[in-house]
Amino acid sequence: MPFSVQQFLDDKFYGFLEAGAEQAQESIKQLARYLRSQEGDYETFLASLSQARNIKQNTDAQLVKTIMPGLEREDIQSLSDSLRQIPEAVSHIVRTLLAAQEGVSTVDFLPLADGLEEIADLLAAMVKQLRKLCEIEKASALNDRLQELANKVENLVDGGFRNANQAGLDPLNAVIRMDLTKALDTLTARLSHTAELVMQIVLKNA
Repeated sequence: MPFSVQQFLDDKFYGFLEAGAEQAQESIKQLARYLRSQEGDYETFLASLSQARNIKQNTDAQLVKTIMPGLEREDIQSLSDSLRQIPEAVSHIVRTLLAAQEGVSTVDFLPLADGLEEIADLLAAMVKQLRKLCEIEKASALNDRLQELANKVENLVDGGFRNANQAGLDPLNAVIRMDLTKALDTLTARLSHTAELVMQIVLKNA
């Protein structure tokens, strides 16, 4: 296969992955704005999720038509799918928050919003870094910072939500609050795992 054609295909897949990362980043930013203001339209999150799914479908369709992608096929599929799951996790969090009512009225969401937003920015930067597979140190530094922030976010969730049974809530709001805890844990774990997938690809192809 001529190099120019291979380069074109590689650029196409890098573009799909970057688009998936940007959509994941935007969904996190939408969540952060919602956490700060407690105002927003759920349809906005559904639209973001729909766009993420379209990007994944386009990636899969291109993989079917491509014999030899520059990156390993399984790596592209895994990273693309993991990026898609981030807006899904975000939509579940917002849906839970809309049902929470007084169950989260005393929670300070600002540090959580800031942490998640910075993680999303770092992840988007890591995916863009895939075009420069030789720059292992830069990708590693981004990942180290991301994992550090993910641990801080987990601690914030632990401190703000984990002890729902001790918060004097009625049973329904206690259950909702625990569901929110699980949803936030899922999102944080997904962001962390996606960054690790990027690092695996970088190390494999450097």
